[in-house]
Amino acid sequence: GLSPVPVFPRNAAKRIGISSENKVRQLLALLEPHLSVDRPSKGAIRIARRGYVFPKPAQSVKNVPGKSVPGKNVPTYSSWKVEPQKLEETSQKPVSAFAPLPPLQGGAYAKEAILQRKVLSSAEPASINLSSRKMAALEAIAEYNAAAEHHGYQACDNVTFARVTRLAKRLDEIGGLDAFRAAISAIPSDSFLSGRIPSKDGTQPFRMSIDRLLQAGGMLGDVLASLLEKANEANNPRTWVGPNGKKWGWWEKPGLLAQIKALPLKHWEDALAKTPPNGTWPWWMFGPPPGHADCFMPATLIAGRGWMEKYQGQKNAVEHA
Repeated sequence: GLSPVPVFPRNAAKRIGISSENKVRQLLALLEPHLSVDRPSKGAIRIARRGYVFPKPAQSVKNVPGKSVPGKNVPTYSSWKVEPQKLEETSQKPVSAFAPLPPLQGGAYAKEAILQRKVLSSAEPASINLSSRKMAALEAIAEYNAAAEHHGYQACDNVTFARVTRLAKRLDEIGGLDAFRAAISAIPSDSFLSGRIPSKDGTQPFRMSIDRLLQAGGMLGDVLASLLEKANEANNPRTWVGPNGKKWGWWEKPGLLAQIKALPLKHWEDALAKTPPNGTWPWWMFGPPPGHADCFMPATLIAGRGWMEKYQGQKNAVEHA
């Protein structure tokens, strides 16, 4: 929930109830990839929404000694008359919200800078302890926002204390951050939750949001629980059913595997020509994919096709970076 105006990480963390210096450091290191961060050589670290461009500091001007020229018609110092009110008004110029902050010269800004240098100078992600429920909830929001950006869900831009607390409670209920990751990975497999089903009244289709994802009642029911069920089914081969109605493990029928291995090579070649693998291994036709411990397709057909590297025992082709 950052505003476009840069703020100190410590002040931003207070909005969601975090005041510990150590937690502020953890929070910044965790969310820095999703923010714009200004780390000046002198002064305090500031953060803003991702995409904000911090103004560059003014370039220093080299001091050049001036020539000593006698002044003309300059009154003596004792004759100067400066009204204190006007001096105060002219010396304090308004600063734009998007202008660089004033230099470190003491006062509240200097104290904040000293504190931030102390808290954030050793912020290294490798040394962060994410055992806190609140930190786990913040990481879950970052995971959700990454999925939202990829799939077009509504991003969670307003990270409030109430929302973080609610998410921490839901993480406890479903079994932690890994379960949350599995749940959001299953959203694309649900046509309604992923927004692929058009509405009947002509309005915009359903769009996933963090609040809808955390819903545990109402018309949607327990969204995270249903998504976890889908994720578990997707990872449990015993629940798979092929287009021809066969279930995973159909070859385990007593005596069938021996008959399959006795089939001539021509049978396999004809079957592959009719149903070639196209990214999803036709296990309902050819059994476990290449690389699987139970794969029974003749090795001579697998060799030279790159299937071992492509499928690696998985029903879907493994993507390579």
